[in-house]
Amino acid sequence: MMTSYFQGHQKRAVPALAIVIILVQLALHYRESDHSKNWVIHNYGKAILQPLAPDAIIIIEGDLNCSAARYLRYCENYRSDVMVLSQPLLVYVWNNDAIREDYPGIIVPGLRYRPGKLTGLIEWGGYNTMETSMNNYSMNEFLAANIDRFPMYILGGFRNEDFPTVFEEYVVLPHGISARILKKVARPDGRGFPFV
Repeated sequence: MMTSYFQGHQKRAVPALAIVIILVQLALHYRESDHSKNWVIHNYGKAILQPLAPDAIIIIEGDLNCSAARYLRYCENYRSDVMVLSQPLLVYVWNNDAIREDYPGIIVPGLRYRPGKLTGLIEWGGYNTMETSMNNYSMNEFLAANIDRFPMYILGGFRNEDFPTVFEEYVVLPHGISARILKKVARPDGRGFPFV
């Protein structure tokens, strides 16, 4: 009889004990786990977007960089004029379709971005090597299609596969946390900086 009494109370005691343990952990560790006043990522996102020219395109490498900028743009409507593109996602057809829909002014010169298309270097993630390159575009082709239409920036750098060709036609100048991409222009006298 006594055993059945304890078994009945044990069924109620286990959940109650679990709740008490959770509340004790919460009380002991709340202060060190509370990040409600931590604005580091928010401020970082603002530091990415704030110095950009109006109606700019920024091509971003890295989840933290891209997520901070996109959160502010889409959730807080901060710098909603800036078009934020994730460089790693440009290799996917679905992402390029979304860019065409979300930013109708951007010219996407193919189905997807293929790092190294012009250099012949090894492709990077999300790309099937058996597929024809006719539907793909290089970073140079993307820049050429848009650089006269929008101020362009990059954060996190170009893919290694694109280095040789991108820097033949463009220069990258520090601009806040990111860098401004400018087209090289030949000077008639051959002197001075080769960009505008």
